[in-house]
Amino acid sequence: MPIKLHSPNPPVRSNEWKGPRLLAAAVAVVGTLATGTIAWTAPSPLVLPIISVMAVIAAATAAAIAWLTAQRLIAAGVTYWDIAGALTFIGIFAALLSDAGQVLPLLESKPSE
Repeated sequence: MPIKLHSPNPPVRSNEWKGPRLLAAAVAVVGTLATGTIAWTAPSPLVLPIISVMAVIAAATAAAIAWLTAQRLIAAGVTYWDIAGALTFIGIFAALLSDAGQVLPLLESKPSE
């Protein structure tokens, strides 16, 4: 009996922008615009903590979407779980790079009246 090295029905590749691909594109666009706005308007010690919080919130949203759609953890393409994991990594990385010693005095200062 000959050994078949490929399946008779090759996987179909989809170039449609829907589901996780659409979410990844939306997160990239919104994240870039938000990061630029934050970098332009916020005090520099607060930029990385704000990005960290935004990324963790976006990751929680992507994980909730994955949970509600009951998407499998293992799939052929990008899944909502992949996006949630990448956003979590970005959030943790931004938090590790921020310096709490510079942030705390800004948050503890009383607003000028």
